[in-house]
Amino acid sequence: MTLGLKSLLSLTLTFVFAMVISPAVIKLMRRLKAGQVILGYVEQHSGKAGTPTMGGFIFLIPVTVVTLAFGYGRLSLVAVLTMLGYGLLGFLDDFLKIKTQNNLGLRPYQKIVGQLGIAIIIGIFCFKNPLVGSAINLPFTDATWDLKWWYVPFTVLVYV
Repeated sequence: MTLGLKSLLSLTLTFVFAMVISPAVIKLMRRLKAGQVILGYVEQHSGKAGTPTMGGFIFLIPVTVVTLAFGYGRLSLVAVLTMLGYGLLGFLDDFLKIKTQNNLGLRPYQKIVGQLGIAIIIGIFCFKNPLVGSAINLPFTDATWDLKWWYVPFTVLVYV
């Protein structure tokens, strides 16, 4: 199977899987009372009050399962772990909103520190990993550019 066909099949399966599990995830979030908390002084958002939150599960679960099932190589595990790391950050933000019954969640500096931490870990791992290295492919050309140690700041910029 060609990479293009494999990618199209993966995308289609992920979409179908997400559509299949979304009613169950929404129902579970409603049962757990994981509803959106709205600031009292924002009238325009009052219609969103109680809307189930933590919908990221609808995307995280299918992408993880399909990516690992199709086995795109060892680096697909790194991509899945990166996605799950950022998903965990989103989960913590939503969980705090529900737990404290206000819409603050994580403070902006906490979110950025979490994002930076994940990006730095991934950047260093990829830089030191011989399967990835520090070279990037330049779009629309056959050329590559070895960023050397600048690869880590570049990765942080891309992820954050």
